[in-house]
Amino acid sequence: MQRDDQRTFDLLKEVLARYEPRLVVARDEPGEYYLDTGRVRADGYRIAFGAVRMGKAYVSYHLMPLYMNADLQARVPDVLKPRQQGKTCFNFRTITDEQLAALATLTAACAEGTSHGKTEEVVGAEAGGGARQDRNVKADTM
Repeated sequence: MQRDDQRTFDLLKEVLARYEPRLVVARDEPGEYYLDTGRVRADGYRIAFGAVRMGKAYVSYHLMPLYMNADLQARVPDVLKPRQQGKTCFNFRTITDEQLAALATLTAACAEGTSHGKTEEVVGAEAGGGARQDRNVKADTM
């Protein structure tokens, strides 16, 4: 199967972008699209919701609510498990309609359980989900 990174990126971004009205666009650049929850940890880092990133070998789709939520992790469908890297990342060279639909359903489930809003809310550091993602920046620098 031939790779079509831009098409894959566009399809994945479309799934995540459905939640723009409820979340905060942290980055929207060629090959990178990030949504945050609008919440800020006490240590100043924004709490991420999800991202699509074009890399050298794959287009990656990240869903951060999966990180510490066993119920959501259990809802990862079998069709996505071969594409899953760790708990929160799914890598694609191409994507099937079945995978895209499953990812849309999983993203909706993650959005349902996410505290979100357009206004920034400072929360305790423990709510940040552990390890800081290197794409996070302190809220006062944006």
